[in-house]
Parts: sequence; structure tokens; C-alpha cells
Amino acid sequence: MSLSSTLSGVANTVLCGTSSVTAVFVKSALLPNQNVKISGFWNDSGFTDNEINGLRRVGGSFEDVLKEPDCDFIFLCHSPQVQFKLIRSLYLHRNTANSNKISKPPVVVLIPPVSPCYDLDTLLYCGPPVRIAMPLRKLFPVSLLANHLKQSCVEKPLDSVRNASSLPPHWSLGVPRSFHARLSVTSSVKPGSYSWLCEPGVMGGGLINLYGAGLIDLAFILTGGLKLTSVNCVSRVFDWKLTGDPSCIRRTSAEDYVVITGELEPNECDAYFGAGASVAVFCLSSELPPLNSIDGSDPLEDFRLNIELVGSSGRFVISEQGNQISWTPIKPLYSRAGTTEMLNNATTVSENESLSLAVKNKSVNGLQNGDSNSFVNQFSLVNGSGNANQCDSDNVWPSTHSNPLVSITAVSHNTEVATLSTKTFNLDSESKTDSNPAHPHPLRLAWSHWLSHLASCVQPDRTKLNMDTLLATPEHWIYVQQVLTALEKSARLRSWVDVVTGERV
Repeated sequence: MSLSSTLSGVANTVLCGTSSVTAVFVKSALLPNQNVKISGFWNDSGFTDNEINGLRRVGGSFEDVLKEPDCDFIFLCHSPQVQFKLIRSLYLHRNTANSNKISKPPVVVLIPPVSPCYDLDTLLYCGPPVRIAMPLRKLFPVSLLANHLKQSCVEKPLDSVRNASSLPPHWSLGVPRSFHARLSVTSSVKPGSYSWLCEPGVMGGGLINLYGAGLIDLAFILTGGLKLTSVNCVSRVFDWKLTGDPSCIRRTSAEDYVVITGELEPNECDAYFGAGASVAVFCLSSELPPLNSIDGSDPLEDFRLNIELVGSSGRFVISEQGNQISWTPIKPLYSRAGTTEMLNNATTVSENESLSLAVKNKSVNGLQNGDSNSFVNQFSLVNGSGNANQCDSDNVWPSTHSNPLVSITAVSHNTEVATLSTKTFNLDSESKTDSNPAHPHPLRLAWSHWLSHLASCVQPDRTKLNMDTLLATPEHWIYVQQVLTALEKSARLRSWVDVVTGERV
């Protein structure tokens, strides 16, 4: 990568494959993006997809793709079983590959859905660094809330000042008690041509396969790094033509309605006071698939996500509209009367106006920010009593996508609401593919936000910074796939299953 391109925040990327499930991501990646440069395309089965017209074709094997000059990232957009085959091949031939070791290999990014069949050694020692993309982390309200909760736990006061949250400082969670996520897909989940768990044949693209890993990841982040220890899954299977084997994974994962309940590991406060462990609930649903449907719409294009996080100090709710975060204290605030008038003036916070500071954060919730540039600005409260530092630590590189304005208002029953205005978004790229550019699909916005921050992980000398705010590490993915496997077994056995051992509880 040239020095000038890297200083401008551009990451060179090679796309590999265009599976139907990741078509939305591929389209978004191919759109003009000042932060990501698509330097080539490779496919293990030839070049027949019209969507890659205009891209440079990369020939040879996948090992040859790793040797591409000035390449920072390789996006594996293949189906789960093809991804697994490529990574497994690298691991099996690692000794041969070490003889021609690349000094600064690109990062191989697995694009969801990803098979839960990997073992830790395969991901760690296949040669190049392997990560799993987690686009749901970059949904704007999720990113904003995760940053706020993370900053409330920092140990160094100076870090909390430099990297302050854009939400009011008195919005506290306390000890996590429950996590509840409801995801509704606004179109039916249509059968897909990709396989799951490296099995041959066809399966219907189930909701757990498409969204399960992302929701499990969000529960881990927003609860402060608490892991699921046991799960119970009930699902409704809509396609009985997939297989006659009642124990086949495809039979229990091709669902259009899923309810998952789980128990989180106890935190230190629970252990000290003898309190019960926290719980997590996931509910996923989609429209019923019509008979003989010829609708080619992608189920990934639009969904509604509602998240409720309850702690010992307060309750956070992310509305399904995707533009509001509300907070309600467990006990009324003593200063409520004095702050209501100020909050009703709808204080507006702009997150992208001022200078940047180089900040290096510690590991929080199992994730790290790495070296980053954080935007800091100050605003005066209306009828207020001073200034407050505001910034989003995840906004680590300037982009063409303006960050939303955050307005804080007070409503009844001690609840305060932060509203994210998307009027300042640059929707030019989304309008080229969305039928309704005024209401861009949330996952496309998440991918766009994700891509805009990807370039910040590369320095002028092609040194990779910590990418854990965007990508799951192999260790974290092993935990996620343990939960996915336990969910499959629980759906078959109709019982609670231990995540670590896989045994019935």
C-alpha cells in the first residue's frame, strides 16, 4: 500500500466469492467508498457473477491471493462450507506455507454466516490472521450504548475524560441482570443454496444461522463480557422437504420463529451477595414464507431490532426504530427536578466537529480499541451549568458518513430518551440500491459504518492495529460457536444444554 493512500485512510481489499447470503454486503462494498478500495476479486469456481464486472480478476489458488501485493484484508464472502474448506486447507498446508512466509500477510475476514465447525488451532495457526466480521456491533445505537457502558467501567479517570460517552454520564447500568433482544425480519426467510455445518445439500436459511452469532456477540458486549453458560431453544421449522433425518442440523435450523433463553455466568457481585445469575432472552421471527414464492428479495435487507438491558442501577432500551436509546433509573434521581427543564430543551450533541486525540485503551469486555483517533467536542447546555466533553471512541477515522446528532429529552416516569438524528447521513451510496433511500436498511448502514472504520486499523507501514471493535478474535468465535452448537442440540432434545460440555442440563 502506498503511503499516500494509507494516510488518507484507505484499506486495500480483495473480495472472494459472492454467496447469496452476503449479496447485500458485496453490493455495499462495491459501491464507491473512500475508506475501502476493492483491489481485486477471486472466486474458487470461476467468474460468472455479473456483480463483479469492472473489478480486477485475481487468478491462481487461494494461497496466491494471500501473496497479493499491498493487500490489507481478504473478505471471504463464500458460503460457510467453502470458507471452512479454504481455512482448513491453509491449516493443513501450514508447514509448506511457512517456507514462503509473507512478512506482513493480509487479514482474512470471514463474512457471516460462518460455520461453527472450527477448532481454535485451525483459526490461530493456519498462517495469516483470521477474524470474523461482526457488523451488528456497528448499528449506530448499539455502538453508542456499547461505548457508553465501556467508558463507565474505565479505571483511569483521564481515559474517561478523553474518550467520554455521547450519552449523559448519570445513565448507569450497574450490575447486569437481564438482556432481552427481539429481532423481526420484515420479509420471509427464503430457502438458500448454501450449506450449514459443512453438510452437503440445501438448507433453508434459518434465522439462527443468519443472525444468531451477531446477537450472541451483542449480549456478550453489552453485559460487560458475561458468557452464556446454558441455553434452551424452541424453534418452528417451516421446510420439511430438506431431509428425512430428524437429527439433521438443517431440520432444526431452517426456522422462521425462534425463542432462546439462556443463563449468563455469574459476575463478581452476584457471587459475593449470593444473587442469582443474569439471564438472556432472544426472540427471532420472520414473515411466513408464501407458497410457490418467486420473490427475490433478500431477507437481510431489513429487520427490526429491540434490545432491553436491565441492571441494578438502570434500564436501557434500544427501540426497534433504531434511532432511540432510553434509560430509566431503578430508583428516582434526587436531581430529577433540577434537570428536567434542562433536558426538555432537547440538548443536541454533535459527534463529529472537533480535533482528534490519539488514545490507546485497555481491554474492556474482552474487546480492545487499540490505537485510535477519537473526536472530541464540547457543547454548552441550554440553560445549562457548564460544558461536557462528548465523543464516540468508535469513530476512529473521518468518513463521508456523518455521525448522527444525539438529542436528550425527558419523558414521564423518570425515563430519559436519546434520539439519534440520521438527517446528516450521506445516503448517496444507499440510494443506489435501496428502494426507499429515506429509510435505509439497518444492516446496510451497519456495514457502511463498519467499512468506514476498517481503514483505521491500518497504519502507513501496513502495521495492523487492534481490530477487536470490528472483528471477533478466534477465541471469541470459539465461544460463539459453542453457543450455536448448544442451541442446535437444545432444539433437537427440547431441553436445556450446557454450553461448554454440550450435555443436557
